[in-house]
Amino acid sequence: MNTKQKNALEAVLTADAAIQSAIAIREMATRLWKLRITRQLSPEIVARDTNISLRLLQKVESGRYNFSLDVLFRLCEYYKVDPDEIFCRAVEQVSEA
Repeated sequence: MNTKQKNALEAVLTADAAIQSAIAIREMATRLWKLRITRQLSPEIVARDTNISLRLLQKVESGRYNFSLDVLFRLCEYYKVDPDEIFCRAVEQVSEA
């Protein structure tokens, strides 16, 4: 097995890790959606103000997109929340399960 093949195998998640990752993404997505709803903002306004496409914002909030840290940081800055509030709570809830 060459180095490239070995690295590819190491990059594959186990089934449990993949499930935990999906749950964490869904938790973060829900938290971001709730921030927008509680502030009574439309997706169009948030997308425009954060320079994120509306389609991408919709995917992020639905948990159908494994978003980048750039997107997370832009939304956190916009909502004036610490990224840990979005990221760490999702991770803590998954690890408790």
